Order: sequence, then C-alpha cells, then structure tokens
Amino acid sequence: MRALVGLALVLALAVAAVPAGADIAPTSDAAALAAAMTVDPSWVVGAAFEALPPAGTPHAVADSALGGFPVNGSTYAILTSGDAGLADDPNNEGFAGANLGGGNVRGDTDYDVSVLRVDLDVPAPKNCARLLFRFLSEEYPEWVGSSYNDAFIAELNASTWTTSGSTISAPSNFAFDVAGDVVSINSTGVTGMTADNATGTTYDGATALLAAASPIPAGDNNGALPGNTSLYLSIFDQGDQILDSAVFLDGVAIGFVPDPGTQCQPGAKLPTSLVANPAIAEIPGQVFLPNLSARLTDTFSEGPLDGETIEFYATSAVTGETSLVCAASTNPDGVASCGGVLEEATAALGLGYLAVFAGDDEHLGATGEGTLVRVMGTDVP
Repeated sequence: MRALVGLALVLALAVAAVPAGADIAPTSDAAALAAAMTVDPSWVVGAAFEALPPAGTPHAVADSALGGFPVNGSTYAILTSGDAGLADDPNNEGFAGANLGGGNVRGDTDYDVSVLRVDLDVPAPKNCARLLFRFLSEEYPEWVGSSYNDAFIAELNASTWTTSGSTISAPSNFAFDVAGDVVSINSTGVTGMTADNATGTTYDGATALLAAASPIPAGDNNGALPGNTSLYLSIFDQGDQILDSAVFLDGVAIGFVPDPGTQCQPGAKLPTSLVANPAIAEIPGQVFLPNLSARLTDTFSEGPLDGETIEFYATSAVTGETSLVCAASTNPDGVASCGGVLEEATAALGLGYLAVFAGDDEHLGATGEGTLVRVMGTDVP
C-alpha cells in the first residue's frame, strides 16, 4: 500500500460556468465539456454526468496549448480523477492529485469515478463516430504492472464497464489498446506511455495523441435519451484514490464511410488526416474522373504516410448509393491519385467525391471530401 502523501479533500463541488479568458477553467457543466470537445456542437442535443465524485474540481474546459491540444478549434475538455486545475502545473512535485471522496461505482476497486454522457443527433447517412484523446497519469512509471491501474474508457450507447480486484472489464469500450485492454499505464506499442509524451503537463507519463472510432448503427440507439446516439466517456482511479490520471479530449466527430465494418474499426490508434483535392469531371455519356487525389498525413506530426491504400468514391444524386471509382497507394509525399469511369447516372457532381483511408495496425482511418470543379469546361452545378 502506498503512503498517503499530501492528500487534499476539497469539501465543496464547484459547478460553474467557464470564466471568460480562462486557460483551464474547472467546470462540471456537462454541456460545456461536450461542446468544447465536439467538432460541430450542433450535433450535441444533451449531456449529463452519470457518475461524478462528490467533491473537488475534476474536469475543465481548456483553451491553452497543452499536450498537443487543442486539435480542433480553440477548446478541448479535460477529464481527471483528481484536480483538472493541476494539469498545466510544472511536474516538480512528487504527485499531482486529490482525493475526491468518490467510492466504488462499478465494482470493488474503482474510485473517484466520472462517467460523462454526450447525446448526439446523428443525421443519415453518417455512420462513424471518432474522437481524439491523450491519456496521462501520475501512476507512471512506478506502478506499471501493479493493481493501481487508472483507466479511460469510451463507449457508444451503453456503459457497461466494471471492476473486480485488479481487473477492468469493458466489453463496450471502443478506445482499447493494442492488447484489447483499456488504455492505461500498462498499455504498450502505439498506445503505450512515455515521460516525453507528458512534457509541459504535471503528469509523469502520457500516451501519444490517439484516436478511436466506432460504427454507429442506423436508427434510434439510445431509447428515451435525447438524440439517437449517446457517447459515454469514463475515467477513474483503480485500486486507490491517491495518484490521479487525466484524459484530454477533442475532435469528437461523426462522419460517413461506405463500409463501416472495414473503414470505421474500433481501437485506439495514431490519428491521420486525409485531404482530398479538387478534381475534374468530364461528360457526356459516361462520367470520367481522371484526376482524383488526396494526401494522407499523421495528424500530430503532419508527416506524410507512404504506401497506404486510398479508395475514392462517388455518390449518386439519384439513388444515394456510393460506388468505388478507383484506388491507389500513397507515394513518399503521402499523395495517392487515380481515375475512373462511371455511368452518368452514378455520379453526383454537386456532391463531389470521397477519399477513404481504412487504417492499418497503427493508424486510424480517415476520410476527405473533394469537389468536382469542371464538367467539359463548365462549372459543376
């Protein structure tokens, strides 16, 4: 059992609006946290905490550059199992945390539990949810492999994780590490933690910037809750309430992929960005798309990804069906280009085209939308 070092129990829970001009503004306003991390806040139609410690300020909206965030827009959310206001403090103390007085919620070893529910109104045909995150912890590296195993979990439409002893069971978690387990100090590979990844924060270790995705079934997925889909984000101490952990969250988005089973696969991986370039469509008769192209990069480093397959699709304005035009591999600059022919009724010139990277063992998939800018020398309607 670790020694209790300088624990502070905050006696009142501050639930406040985000102060103007604040860099890290502690808040337990679920709607403010949801808006801070979502690409398009209009998708959010409800938000609430299903579990929250009884004291302290574990969460915050931030607009200061920290740990590679924000990634999208000017704000992001910080969820912790301790004190969110400590996130940007110098890492020169023996620990950074707070005992929030939160007992077991989902078993016998989870403490200071927060479960944030974000209700989304997902319009058709969007079918893939995605988020960006970095997990950080004061448990690293001293308690790697021990029963002290704080965790971050992301689930869609149901939150079912539980704890038992040193075991965390999370069958609905879509942000799992390379071993299929929750992201924690014990994660390895691209989901592993290092001290360098936590540079600039108060934490002793962090993962790289990671992304996770989950297919969204059609229809109403969350019953009587607002919208039709609910995202559950959980963070908690495992084994004790002493050394705390955090997750920075941004870039929550919903999008469309032609094949969710292969192009929206769950699991935490390195994020990618795909930018599709304007292309030419030539008519009459068949539609010739001679120069579809897109560039694939690592989101964090912005470096090009070579040798990855990019598929290009066009959608019918008549039937709404999406058809594969062509596929190509990226070159050392991260660029893939190809062309193809479609029947005229198949192409939706005004809708442009879609470039899709399905992902690989280390990188999460990405999509990019490109415009069709000419039809035989005439502007596309």
